[in-house]
Amino acid sequence: GSDELVSIPDLVLDVPTRHWSTLPPDPIGKAFDRGITATPAGLVLTAHALVPSPGAGDRPSYLLAARFNRATGRWTRLADATDMLGGGRWAWTGKRMVAVALDATNGGGDPPGDYGRLIPFGGRLDPATGAWSRLPKAPRYLSGGWTVDAVGGPLVAAEGWVYDDETEAWRKVPRPHGAAPRPGPATWVGSTVYVIGGLDDRSANADSAYDTKVWSWT
Repeated sequence: GSDELVSIPDLVLDVPTRHWSTLPPDPIGKAFDRGITATPAGLVLTAHALVPSPGAGDRPSYLLAARFNRATGRWTRLADATDMLGGGRWAWTGKRMVAVALDATNGGGDPPGDYGRLIPFGGRLDPATGAWSRLPKAPRYLSGGWTVDAVGGPLVAAEGWVYDDETEAWRKVPRPHGAAPRPGPATWVGSTVYVIGGLDDRSANADSAYDTKVWSWT
């Protein structure tokens, strides 16, 4: 996750052999918000540079990336993002790594802000070419429906929307009648998302605040 206090090795588990191995040091160096995503092109590390007050002033803290080739045991540094600030959690959709985050920032201060423009937190990365791109036709921040969170495969549920990376289409997630306002854990099985329970944090009774129903939506 972070090298702020101490650097911790990155470990890989080979499931069939139950063997753990340690990755060699990556070319990004000390960083925070580190995450590794498995793709056919290799393991992709994304992170932010470990600098004082990242993103402060007029210098955005853009996302950094590197790709690890398991066959050669070598890292390749990818181009830094120039239009994306987030990306702590990714989905591999079969084509690209996708981070669905609809918020953006101009760095604060008087318009147009310290950065001079709005820079999104979400985006996409092609790990084979290292090409970055924006989320296409992204909806407005906080405009979604039921905030189901399920990352994996070609469909991504986040921030009240389902994003289909194959068609680049968005669909608002409806909240089923009788479901808790805050959905519980969710996962995709094919093109159906399953939501396990939820929480009604408006309830004064702690016992009745938790919903034990299971919902599915195709």
